[in-house]
Amino acid sequence: MILQKLSNEQKEAVFDENNILLTAIPGSGKTRTLTNKVLKELQEEKDGMVIAITYTRRAANEIKERIYEILGEIPKKAWIGTIHSFCLEFVIRKYGSFSETISKPFKIIGDDDRNKLLKNLKDKYNINEYAKIDMTLDINGKPNNYVYYNFIEEYYEHLLQNKMVDFNYILYETYSMLIKSKRIRNNLSNIIRVICIDEYQDTQELQYQILGLLTNNETDKNIFVVGDVNQAIYSGIGGVIKNKEELEKIFGRTFIERNLTGCYRSNQEIIDLYKNFCCEEHIMLSMDKKYNNPIIRIDHNITKDNLITEIANIISDLIENYEIPPEEICIIAPQWYMLFDFSNKIRELLPNVPFDAPGIIPLKKDEESIIYKISEILLTNFSFNNRYYLERLADEIIKQFEEEYSIALKMTSKEFLNLCYIAKKSDKTIATEYLKDSLHAVFEKLSIEDIFKEDIYNFIQGTIDRIKKYEKNGMEDDRLFFEKSLRSKKGIVVSTAHGVKGEEYRVIIAFALLYGYIPHWDTIINNSEEAEKEAKKLLYVICSRAKEKLYLFAESGRKNGRGNEYTITPELLKLIKDD
Repeated sequence: MILQKLSNEQKEAVFDENNILLTAIPGSGKTRTLTNKVLKELQEEKDGMVIAITYTRRAANEIKERIYEILGEIPKKAWIGTIHSFCLEFVIRKYGSFSETISKPFKIIGDDDRNKLLKNLKDKYNINEYAKIDMTLDINGKPNNYVYYNFIEEYYEHLLQNKMVDFNYILYETYSMLIKSKRIRNNLSNIIRVICIDEYQDTQELQYQILGLLTNNETDKNIFVVGDVNQAIYSGIGGVIKNKEELEKIFGRTFIERNLTGCYRSNQEIIDLYKNFCCEEHIMLSMDKKYNNPIIRIDHNITKDNLITEIANIISDLIENYEIPPEEICIIAPQWYMLFDFSNKIRELLPNVPFDAPGIIPLKKDEESIIYKISEILLTNFSFNNRYYLERLADEIIKQFEEEYSIALKMTSKEFLNLCYIAKKSDKTIATEYLKDSLHAVFEKLSIEDIFKEDIYNFIQGTIDRIKKYEKNGMEDDRLFFEKSLRSKKGIVVSTAHGVKGEEYRVIIAFALLYGYIPHWDTIINNSEEAEKEAKKLLYVICSRAKEKLYLFAESGRKNGRGNEYTITPELLKLIKDD
């Protein structure tokens, strides 16, 4: 059997034939275990598909790459992706005619258009622009958030009137179609043998119910659920933690609980620190034999004005004296907007140190659209290292043309990629002009340019608007800038706690660990009981990314809109007082 090397705990979880609820502490090899569960099931000569539901596209791609490295392909009996992609591919696009509200053609609203719509509605309802609002729907298609009920209702009315949906509505519509049609449920249930669910603590109620409808009382289905309740940082957008008994009720079967307790990432000193932030206690033992020079620093005396200089000095010391590569260093802030100004200033102090940009790709944020995906191909040079990703992306585009637009291209992924590269307008250096001309050329060669002319215009205009919005942060309408933004990056990573979940670095430097940011002021105001838990979980995620060195800053000098100064988050202050 072709499997990766596994620890005893990992092996026992993979080969257990029962339905498994696996608690995996940070750095315990969760992704390796999940990947090998998929591999093990694929190599059994049984009918039915193995489905792996991940929280992010990034996580899905990581599992696919690992399987591809081992098998040289992704078998047809495997499907790996997010729950939203699963709903789109297996339900919405195949059985859209059964829907009372979604009909072809419909569009998935992109992030930029969604944010613009939400901002306009927030202005109308006099809601703070940065307020976090749970936009999820219940099983009846009604908002779960009663505080902003009318706001959310109007948002969805606008989408449907304009033949658009978002991912939350896709979940509701999928559930609605499954609950009403036994035929759809049976068709899907008949082709699925195993379902693996990653990061179950971030799963929404509708997502649980959808998966439960496909498996309940089907004894031949095997369920493998993995996650860590201490990392449940998405409750503000609908994530729900389910215990063993609740999962058994949803899926109609008994689960066996297992644990991964060995951490192959962090030294014990760092583990002992973030154990203080556990909402649920677990055994956590460092299996690391490599990083023996731990540094843990908690600083709440430094001022905001001196912070960036101090972090620059730390980075210089790490690179020069500890010989730590820049890509093994990560800087974290609670909110994205805090990172833009920070990134520009620290680059000025460290001009010779490479930095990973703060997560902003210039393309209009519409990642599920065909235009976005083709733009990715047009901005990526084909190489041995990325050939599999591009071929998989081309397959996805070909399938989407057929299922979403009823357009059969009748070509292979390699033929589609070749068409895109022939269509490239290589003499253009202004990125939006290059993309506009190249996209028109692609659709002209496919003989469907007229159908997508408006979509291309809207995508290019949205990209131009995005560049204007972020040009003060260094974004450029330059083809090379666009190409670099889509490449695998090298350099110090600059991100948020939510953005680095699932990643690991030798060094973590976090700042603005202040009450009002961690926990967020929305949680403090709307649900004071949850505020302490939110702070603990965010700090747990931040600290558990570190392998060897951890620097935590709660700087003074930051003020809220009323002019009051933020103070250190209480959960961090407790550690200082205990020392």
